[in-house]
Amino acid sequence: MERSLRKAWLTGLAASLLGCATAKLDLIEAVKPAAREVTLSLVVLPGASVSDAQLSSLRARLTARLAEGGVIVAPQPTRTSSIAEGRIADYEPGSRLTRFFLPYLAGQGVFESSWLVKDLGGGTIGQCRIHGSVGWGGPRGGYDDLLNEAGRLLAACLSNRLDR
Repeated sequence: MERSLRKAWLTGLAASLLGCATAKLDLIEAVKPAAREVTLSLVVLPGASVSDAQLSSLRARLTARLAEGGVIVAPQPTRTSSIAEGRIADYEPGSRLTRFFLPYLAGQGVFESSWLVKDLGGGTIGQCRIHGSVGWGGPRGGYDDLLNEAGRLLAACLSNRLDR
C-alpha cells in the first residue's frame, strides 16, 4: 500500500514539474520576409465560442508575447508592417479546478488556431498552425499558460526564429 501511495505522489510531482500547458507550432509556409511589425487580425470560426472579453484578453496576451519575441503589433497597417490573420477554430478554457482533481480526464483546455501572414498587398508571405492543450490544473496548468505558449510560438513563426 505504501509503495502505490509513493508512486502516485511521485507521478503527481513529476507532472507538476514538467508542466501541463503544451502548444505546438506546425509551420506550413515560412514567413518570408520575416514579419517584424504586424497588424493583428483575429477571426473566430463557427463552432469556437469566444466572448468579446475573451477575445480582447487573447489579443492583449498575444500582443504582449509578440513584443517579447521582437514582433511589434501596430494598431493600423504601416508601410513596413504585415498582417497576421489568426483564425480561432477552438477556444475552450475548460475548468482548472476539475483538471486539478481529475487530471487528463476532465476539464481539459484546448486552443486551436491557424495563421495566415500577408503583405500589405494581400499576398500570402507565410502560414502556420498553433494548437495546444492543458490537461492538469496544477502549476502551469492554467489556460493563460497555454495562451502564453501559443503567443511565444506565433512570435517565433512570424520572425522566422523557429529554434526558440
